[in-house]
Amino acid sequence: MIKKMRVQSARFFEVGCWMMLSLIVFPRTVAEALASNNAEIMNLSSIAKNKPIIDFQYPHEKKTPAELMTSISKSTSELLKESDDMDVYGDFEATIDESYLRRFEREISQKFGKEDAVFMPSGTMAQSIALKIHKSAKEKKHGYGSGSVFACHHTSHLLLWEEDAYSHLLGMDATVVSSSVQTEQSESYVYSDPMKFRDVKRVLDVHDVDEISTLLIELPHRELGGKLTKWEEVLAMSTLCEDRGISFHCDGARIFEASAGYGLPLHKVAEPFDSVYISFYKGIGAMTGAMLMGSAEFCAEARIWLCRFGGNLYSKLPYAISCWGNYLDQVENVKDGLTFQEKHAKMQKIVEALSCNEKISKYVSFQPKIPETSMVHCFLKAKVDQCKQANDEISQRFGVKIFSRIREVEGNSNGVGAYFEWSIGQANGKITEEAFVDGWTKFVDALESSNS
Repeated sequence: MIKKMRVQSARFFEVGCWMMLSLIVFPRTVAEALASNNAEIMNLSSIAKNKPIIDFQYPHEKKTPAELMTSISKSTSELLKESDDMDVYGDFEATIDESYLRRFEREISQKFGKEDAVFMPSGTMAQSIALKIHKSAKEKKHGYGSGSVFACHHTSHLLLWEEDAYSHLLGMDATVVSSSVQTEQSESYVYSDPMKFRDVKRVLDVHDVDEISTLLIELPHRELGGKLTKWEEVLAMSTLCEDRGISFHCDGARIFEASAGYGLPLHKVAEPFDSVYISFYKGIGAMTGAMLMGSAEFCAEARIWLCRFGGNLYSKLPYAISCWGNYLDQVENVKDGLTFQEKHAKMQKIVEALSCNEKISKYVSFQPKIPETSMVHCFLKAKVDQCKQANDEISQRFGVKIFSRIREVEGNSNGVGAYFEWSIGQANGKITEEAFVDGWTKFVDALESSNS
């Protein structure tokens, strides 16, 4: 009898702890459960089964397809004038007063201090177009065949995730700027330094002046956990490119995060570059879409190449409206959520709390150790399968999920077997540091239990 009471007490204590965590994160959900007729028999399994999973990794509010389209419809009503028509083939000839799309492009170009901007369906297309334009400009000055090489960091998206599009579509080659000194313990690129001026200069010095058309830098480096090249080095690269007649392009897929990390306004971050690409679906959670910015001449040519690449859709309305609406809500007029500066500060607090926890820090480390933006990479001293098993266990028992996506780390001598990318957004930014520590503790408990 006494033993049974102890088990029940322990179980009620565990349920109580979970309810406190849920009250912090989802107060309305738990309040509704408490008000139900079955509240007194509510247990961990029923909570995990019937209530939303608390996802530590996913930064944006999850929406069903119907909810997403409803939100776009709402933004359409708010952003478009009664006289506005749907955009048709980019509204290239329309004026600002005649086209909502041209107003959107103007608003973004002014925010970033550039003469013009072109909305595009994807960043992959935008950056290919930028490379093509800079290559053509080099050819005009130095003759056909010049400018066929661009330089980028070895973790560039163009090298890792675009199936060599620069070669197959543009006929270009990439020269890789690698860190001259690898950091810490691994040969894997995830532990490397960001692009450095000394490495850029070393690469440019071995090429003819007419060979390289573009230097491309990603701010921040996504594959390095959001590491940033030091700002003074970015400025030095810009000067070097200008002296050597090389175009300087910014892969700004996460430029809002970079702006907060540098503590600089967006137009200052964009200032050193001849062209800038930004994404609207990554940091601000829009449906999909990108903007390519530069001089008026550059953007006029970009519109031509947008047609040639098949990206000038009959209408870009749902994509453009989703991007514009989310930009206004997440950047210009943040009311209910976190600014990018606050997301950065939140990420730093969470990493500090987890790193200072003796139990958790035995299994997890972060790169960079102090987040330079609102994203970071988490490295786990366990195999991917072990991590997934532990993640599934705490998800089923407590309704908490540490990650949704995880990758394997191969050939690491210090026991690290897995890692995942972690960004703070409006959804997981509502979770307290205490709740993160509690959830991670449960995850570590599950890992240790599987190893025993």
